[in-house]
Amino acid sequence: MRTDLADRVLHLARTLRDLMPDEPEVRGLLVLCLVTDARRATRTGADGRLLRLQEQDRSLWDRAALAEAHELIVAGLRGGRAGRYLLQAAIASLYAEAPTYEETDWPQIVALYDRLLSLWPSPAVALNRTVPVSMAQGPAAALAQVEALEQDGRLSRYQYLPAIKADLLAATRPYGRGGGRVPAGAGADRQRGRAGVPHRACHRSGDQPCVGNAWTARSTSPTPGTSPTATPSPTSSARGCSTCSWSPRARRRW
Repeated sequence: MRTDLADRVLHLARTLRDLMPDEPEVRGLLVLCLVTDARRATRTGADGRLLRLQEQDRSLWDRAALAEAHELIVAGLRGGRAGRYLLQAAIASLYAEAPTYEETDWPQIVALYDRLLSLWPSPAVALNRTVPVSMAQGPAAALAQVEALEQDGRLSRYQYLPAIKADLLAATRPYGRGGGRVPAGAGADRQRGRAGVPHRACHRSGDQPCVGNAWTARSTSPTPGTSPTATPSPTSSARGCSTCSWSPRARRRW
């Protein structure tokens, strides 16, 4: 992470707030920067791997920055003129204030996403909303919303959609063919989004097929008198995965 750039962004946001103290969205932008930067030290592991929120060490978060952000959020929401930046900051702050990931106030986050969607009817916002929906209402409810967004088409090249869908499929259909459990959070590998990272959202284990048995692989040449056998390896996939929408072509496009 370019910490010098992050510091510069915070400085510019504070300067802008000083110049425009009565503009709610300027305050919201500063708050969003504060909440986002407060987790700077825990966003990656020692090996450079991006860490999901539930994997991060909360004791290392910048509590002073979060406290400052909280005060600004409360003042902004009481003012009744909350815009996109302030609502996004409020959502991020609720995630950060929880003692643990599991203790997050999921219904309140869903309510804030509802307000955000009313101001900013973006399919990406609607997709992000499905994560707290899955925690507050169950993965089946969230999966139905993800599949509706998938049919919409506007997120057809958005890599986080198949990642979230894979996680929800793992939660709603936890067993693949042969009884192998697909780990919850398997879709996070796709969220990391690095070039060259193999598809593992539905193929976390090398010997397991896709969730829902929808994955297809190129068959190996059979020995005379025997049936063809499938090679369950993401790199040998001929047609891709019809469950999570991954394909070799899609991976290159992303």
